[in-house]
Amino acid sequence: MLRAVLDANVLISALLRPAGPPGEILRRFLEEGAFELVLTPGIAAETARALAYPGIRKRLPAGFVPEDWVEDLALLAIVVEDGPAARVCRDPADDRYLAAAAAGGAVFLVTGDDDLLVLREHAGVLLVTPRQFLGVVPGGAR
Repeated sequence: MLRAVLDANVLISALLRPAGPPGEILRRFLEEGAFELVLTPGIAAETARALAYPGIRKRLPAGFVPEDWVEDLALLAIVVEDGPAARVCRDPADDRYLAAAAAGGAVFLVTGDDDLLVLREHAGVLLVTPRQFLGVVPGGAR
């Protein structure tokens, strides 16, 4: 089955704009099991931390608990340990996503981050936008 890493911004965008490409990707994962999600504790923590920012939190439903949502997502994902990341990206903080993809056997890294997208491919992992990923992940419109 197809495996992918979704960066924190894609996960957050999926919650904020469920009708957009990131939201459709998350729906296909949760409702259809269209692909396997690879996640690390570091990516999970980054996502939960960003979801708690006041500007983002005010756009989420009342009572939404970021840590609980990320924990639930991790239960459905293939969780791999955060490992050492080779220095590849223009932004060294993004190297964690490449390391996660390698550790989890992911074929795709889905991101909107130009510092990652400029690579296009690294060590057999294709770096694609959410819209590009929708073109290859199984599933269809609701």
